[in-house]
Amino acid sequence: MTVSVLAAEAWVHRHARKGKAYGNYFGYYRFPDEPPANRRRVNLGTRDKRVAEQKLRRIIEDDHAVREGLKPAPQVIEESQRPLGEHLKRFLADKESRGLSRDYVRKLRQRLPKLFDACGWTRAADITRASFLEWRASVKGCGPKTKNDYLDHASGFCGWLVELGVLASNPLAGIPKAKVAGNQTRPRRPLTEAEAQRLVRCTPCQRRKLLYRLALLTGGREGELLDLQ
Repeated sequence: MTVSVLAAEAWVHRHARKGKAYGNYFGYYRFPDEPPANRRRVNLGTRDKRVAEQKLRRIIEDDHAVREGLKPAPQVIEESQRPLGEHLKRFLADKESRGLSRDYVRKLRQRLPKLFDACGWTRAADITRASFLEWRASVKGCGPKTKNDYLDHASGFCGWLVELGVLASNPLAGIPKAKVAGNQTRPRRPLTEAEAQRLVRCTPCQRRKLLYRLALLTGGREGELLDLQ
């Protein structure tokens, strides 16, 4: 018997053996814009035809809602309930495999778990814009630049979860950054000549002393020095 819902081609069927039906009903359906090869087959888990038709109708309605973006896919819901620690391990492994700097990965490894604990995020579904803003407004001893770093780390992590289908969208996207200019906790300044000489003179490691001299005499930034060959 055909089940008419949302213009989908659908019906339920039980297998037969020697002319006698046996086992559960299976449902078959596809939407009008799909080719016949995309027809889905689902075990409805019942031998009652009426119940089978009702179950198939609900399955088609849910699938249609996912197709129209009215609700997340079941796999998205399932993945969003996994512990964040599992996702974080994969995230860090992915960053390391792409050859990102060890210092950057180290900061991710240190900062993201702290942020998860402070915001009460245990699963991807817990990550919200409101909880991050509440943390940023209440955290002490953290300058605006560091707060922005936390936002970049967390937003990048959420973007990665979106790529994997764990989250339907990035909940931290579009959050404005904290103002850095004029709000630095420790105003930056160059070393004086006496401070630079004392730094080199008091450094016991010859390799590090050479690196300090190279940086001081060339004025090169960290990234520029690391690119030297």
